[in-house]
Amino acid sequence: MKKILSITLAMLMLLSVFMAAPLSAGAADAHKISVYFENNWLWSDVFVHTWGSSVVADTGWGAGEVELVGTSVNGNEVYKATIGSDATGVIFAGTKDDGSGNIDQTPDIKSGFYDGACYSMTWDDGNAVVLKDIADVCPELVQPETTEAPTEAPTEAPEVPDPEPAETYTLYFVDYADNFEEVYAYAGNSTGATGDEITEENAEWPGVKMEPTGEVLSENAEQAGGLVYSVTFDKAYELIIFSGNYGVGEEVESQTATLTFEAGKYCYWGNESWYDSLAELEAEHPYQDPSDEPEDEIEYMAIYFQNNWLWTDVRVHFWGSASVADTEWPGMSMDYYDNDGNYDIYSALVPTDVTGFVINGIKDDGSGQIDKTPNIEEGFYDGICYYMMWDNGNIAGSEDITVILPDNGSGDVEEEVSGTSLEGLSVTLGGKIGLNLHYKITEDIMADESAKLIVYRNDDPWYELPVTEFDRYDEETGYYIYTVDLVAKEMADSVVSKVVTDDYNTFFNRVSLAGYCERILSDPVTYANEQDIVKAMLNYGAASQLYFGYGTDFLANNTDYMTEEEKTITAQDLSEFAPVVEGTNDGNVQFYGATLTLKSETTLKLYFKADNVEDNGDVGVQVEGLTAYLTPNGNLYELVVPDIYAHNLGNAITVATDCVTVEYSPMSYAYVAQQSEKAELVDLANAIAAYYTASCNYNG
Repeated sequence: MKKILSITLAMLMLLSVFMAAPLSAGAADAHKISVYFENNWLWSDVFVHTWGSSVVADTGWGAGEVELVGTSVNGNEVYKATIGSDATGVIFAGTKDDGSGNIDQTPDIKSGFYDGACYSMTWDDGNAVVLKDIADVCPELVQPETTEAPTEAPTEAPEVPDPEPAETYTLYFVDYADNFEEVYAYAGNSTGATGDEITEENAEWPGVKMEPTGEVLSENAEQAGGLVYSVTFDKAYELIIFSGNYGVGEEVESQTATLTFEAGKYCYWGNESWYDSLAELEAEHPYQDPSDEPEDEIEYMAIYFQNNWLWTDVRVHFWGSASVADTEWPGMSMDYYDNDGNYDIYSALVPTDVTGFVINGIKDDGSGQIDKTPNIEEGFYDGICYYMMWDNGNIAGSEDITVILPDNGSGDVEEEVSGTSLEGLSVTLGGKIGLNLHYKITEDIMADESAKLIVYRNDDPWYELPVTEFDRYDEETGYYIYTVDLVAKEMADSVVSKVVTDDYNTFFNRVSLAGYCERILSDPVTYANEQDIVKAMLNYGAASQLYFGYGTDFLANNTDYMTEEEKTITAQDLSEFAPVVEGTNDGNVQFYGATLTLKSETTLKLYFKADNVEDNGDVGVQVEGLTAYLTPNGNLYELVVPDIYAHNLGNAITVATDCVTVEYSPMSYAYVAQQSEKAELVDLANAIAAYYTASCNYNG
């Protein structure tokens, strides 16, 4: 079975189910116990003050020692104090995190003491204290074999531990261009005034040698690099430098800047950015075998100019290409292409790897002076058409144009293209999230083995497939339907598609799922049944954008066809979907938690720990009466429930191990997410729940 190196999650939150039953003791059997404090108000110089015990002496104020023992599932320090089980009072205190130097403290804690009790601060008309079990706050401190099983499921929503174990974590580095012989990782923390001085380093410079994983990632066929290296640390570090050399045993030849490690990001691509995992990185930088493309081929794109300011001698000047030399000002002449009924249109082929260009021509005022666009340094693609506008100076507007391209400038231009047109759109509701493209394609194009559909998202190439791989064919209209599956956060993204053969490309107008949904909302008579589910889906998309910090300048629900009240995400009662965990959870296979992947379809993953399993092999469990197998994933085992449609998000799956039975649904995950202190996550959970309800109503 293939070994999975990492977990890709669109939204990650593990549900802890380690539980320990509180114990109590009277004065007759008083003994020393360990109690804990989660430092959620970020005090410094934390101490404990305890009194009234017959087995532990009273502490003086400020003199009671505590031990830093770990990090909570909420990312806060956890301290341990030893007190007597018969203590009559305990206070935790420390210096405030406001620069004042003042001491803050819990109120007097006079009851509830037991071995494993953990306290934290809350605000309720003044300082108040919350009591939880250390197994819920910091499960890594609790050995499963020493905990006692509850007799019933927890009454409170479990906390959410980090996906990576606290003891170790593995980082990956992709040598994307340098092709090093050896790669090193130099990690540490910083106490320097500049913030980038590394102290408490993991080893002397250049650090520890990283091990090659055998994986290769490269988005460019000419790149010699792309090798993946890994290193495992036994503690968390703030700063890290990756470096390498070109010959074994030589000094460092190249290195990254001093990087700040981002929590939860475990893979670094060259000198560019952090990623959650290798899988996420590979999706953005897929490997391409250099042998798949001709070594010396130069790729060109066609750009167009609508001469609405009536220039003469229209030219384009470009620069920055690695394959073609920069043109000299004012550039090369653009060719006459067509007339749109008002203005002449000019075209030119420029290398696809240019970093910028300027279109220019001689003014239509008899002066003989050159007029020009500003530098065009982004947003260009094959088939774009520019024109001039006036807005405090010359600016270039752009739109798509239906074009007929020569073959890299060497072939003959087809005078007429017949056989393909985008006739309409539709949207998938209640199942996956998808925008459906309805194409009219004649038989000769469908029979052309070179014909393929290419899809762009936000002007970036996304994917391509043969035109024969359509999703559906509508007998009544004769249209071929291609579904563009979108992640919720991508509802507002623009989608441009083109049909390509060896002879031509055809571009069509930009569309988006959110834009098409506006058409539905603009006609509440024809689409009366779709109004509620479309509004709920757009709110779900907007909440996803805000949670993931993706494309927040234009939210999916930014439409005049929804009121501000309709755009407001309200709390949903999901108590009926609370996860059910019954049994002891102390056997050979123990339930650990759950995650939810939110793509065009939804995937639920349940995680388990398994003891005494040889060779990290598959583990059998009972899923609703049928035997299924858990797949090893790191130091956990996962059970994947894929392709859950929106109207089925409330359907629970039941899993039975040798000691515990778990009932869990995607709505159970949303119920747990509602307990988060992060407002964006709570809104996302409520938006998913509202979308689920609307989908159920829509699908009957």
